Amino acid sequence: MIYAHQLAYEGLVRYASQSDVLSLEQTEWNVAVLRNPIRVELAPDATIEYRLTPSGQTDLTFPPDIEHRNFGIVSPDEPLGWVGQKGLDVLTAISHNRTENMEQVLQIKDGRIYPAQALKAFMITTNPVIAKSDCLFYAVKATGDPIF
Repeated sequence: MIYAHQLAYEGLVRYASQSDVLSLEQTEWNVAVLRNPIRVELAPDATIEYRLTPSGQTDLTFPPDIEHRNFGIVSPDEPLGWVGQKGLDVLTAISHNRTENMEQVLQIKDGRIYPAQALKAFMITTNPVIAKSDCLFYAVKATGDPIF
């Protein structure tokens, strides 16, 4: 029987034994590398709900199954949710170098939130506590490349 700590040790030894551990060479795993994701955050005073239709009482509404969008590609014609009276002002889209990139990430059409371009979104949560204290989700271009 192999134990987790033995397996971890063997993996570390194999990794450290490589001549070049930092190159992005082809691997036998199908691993997607997502570089410099944008972090979409909710303003501290903003409100959020998870419903099939907005109640009109919150700043942001996502459908209860928004987590199904994790790691999938969302096109600019697929709505993500709804905004209230404050629009996108309740959100920020912060890049790895701490710059705002909302125009490249999200847009509003008729009160609904849409991607500004095809995106791969991940770490989407339906937990309002996490959405407010951490972030709503991360995003990169559909190709996995950074959004600039």
